[in-house]
Amino acid sequence: MKTFLLILMSIGIGIAGQFCLKHGVMDSSGRMELASAGQAVSQILMVFRNPFIWFGLSLYAVGAVMWMMVLSRADISYAYPMLGIAYVIAVALAFFVRHEPVTTFRWAGVLLIACGVLLIGAESHLRSWWSSLVAPKTLSQADVAADASAMNAPAP
Repeated sequence: MKTFLLILMSIGIGIAGQFCLKHGVMDSSGRMELASAGQAVSQILMVFRNPFIWFGLSLYAVGAVMWMMVLSRADISYAYPMLGIAYVIAVALAFFVRHEPVTTFRWAGVLLIACGVLLIGAESHLRSWWSSLVAPKTLSQADVAADASAMNAPAP
């Protein structure tokens, strides 16, 4: 459970960093056009004067340290796909907070990602449920003896 909470915290910090970067870029220069080297350098310098950019990068650094803690505790095959939660949350926040348009196809993609994350997160529960369905039930010697005596008992 602690590992899952670390994953969620790392994701939350990463999303906050992403939204800070978006705000900082839009506040500084809007759409970045890199038509020439001089223009690129000018826009990059302008963007890096914005405190939201620095705050967003700092959040990324904190998230990276937390992610290293996650990797020290969990398999990559479990932890990395759980980052899919970030896509679900980020799209929802972009839609509800930033009022960005999200098409039906994007929502369908988000739903597929969410299903994948649920499958990975619930793997141990699903595995035990599945094995209870398909595993042959073993009978004890007492069960076998009771079944045999029931078959040999005279009919009423």
